[in-house]
Amino acid sequence: MSIPVIDIGPYLDGSDKNGVAEQIGKACEEIGFFMIKGHGIPLDLLRQVQSTSQSFFQLPLETKQQTMAPFGLGYMAEGKENVAATLKEESKVQDSKESLNLTLPVRPDVWPNEGKENV
Repeated sequence: MSIPVIDIGPYLDGSDKNGVAEQIGKACEEIGFFMIKGHGIPLDLLRQVQSTSQSFFQLPLETKQQTMAPFGLGYMAEGKENVAATLKEESKVQDSKESLNLTLPVRPDVWPNEGKENV
């Protein structure tokens, strides 16, 4: 089994929104993951985001927790989320990952002072 790579260009340009949506739905139902291409995001920006996120997750826990916000936004420590619960099955297994959930526009105070030099 391999992770599907879905070209979202036809969705973005309007030429085949339904086709892309069907591919994403199938990938989510059958595998649970997919990668995208054709998004138009410059490689340099992707590298900057990767570097900045690595810097964030290397910060001390106390600093990362300063970004916690209501409704599942901000920093979520390891074991605080349970994606399996979205399957409508009872699961007590917590996720073994950290995450930083943001919306746009990002609140100016969400990024901790420690680490701002990397943003």
